[in-house]
Amino acid sequence: MAWNKEDIIEFRNLLGLDRSQFAKFLSVDTRSVIRWEKGLNKPTGTPEAILSGFREKIKKDPDSLPAIRNLISGSIEVGGLAYLIVKILDLMKIGEEGRGW
Repeated sequence: MAWNKEDIIEFRNLLGLDRSQFAKFLSVDTRSVIRWEKGLNKPTGTPEAILSGFREKIKKDPDSLPAIRNLISGSIEVGGLAYLIVKILDLMKIGEEGRGW
């Protein structure tokens, strides 16, 4: 499902983030978030995939929202997307004997 300006604003607010935090979480410029929220552009590529993945997870498991907020908060503090990738790899147990690399 494509993201429209209302979806972006609603999802950012659901996560409890201001525009700057939302941008850092997605590793984009704050001006990109402003353009999305004005309906001038839409998220594409990696930001769209990240947003869609989190939206799908929250729809399937609404009780996961607090944990997702904590994960996102940590990613913002530590460095955005790189932190999320490390956490995902950790959850997948990449690198353990017999799995992954």
